[in-house]
Amino acid sequence: MVIYFHRLAIHNLPSQEVIVSVFLPLGPMGQGGYAVLKLGIQASKTFPDTKALHPVAGEVLYVLGWMTAITLWGFGLVWLFFAVASISRNKFPFNMGQELPSAFFRILGTILGISVVLLWVLVAVGTMKNIIYANMFEAPCLRDIEKKACAASRGMQHQDA
Repeated sequence: MVIYFHRLAIHNLPSQEVIVSVFLPLGPMGQGGYAVLKLGIQASKTFPDTKALHPVAGEVLYVLGWMTAITLWGFGLVWLFFAVASISRNKFPFNMGQELPSAFFRILGTILGISVVLLWVLVAVGTMKNIIYANMFEAPCLRDIEKKACAASRGMQHQDA
């Protein structure tokens, strides 16, 4: 992102054909902020249990994660403003981007695309099966609790008889 910002600062905006690329840094900023926030939350939960570090180490990492996430969020908003401003000045043509003429990436892309479709079909079939058998909203983790409750209620009925 530093190199991308440096390129924009030293040179002009990208050409009209690739002006939409000014939106590219928004993804890493958003995902990075979310990830560091979640890591801070997990550190605040996990570190006190491990007792390997100072007792407040998890809380310190949580606060640092929160501050970093807010900072990335702020940079993301500024970048969003600049990106919208840069494309709103002129019309930009629609295009499908640049092609990478490589058999390796074409084959890898095909394999990954087919994998996504197959996984989607697998999830769809599993969902349909659970809808048909009325298991869609059943929590597997609660089955043992239900069995114990049924066994306990049967035991109480036998004692009453």
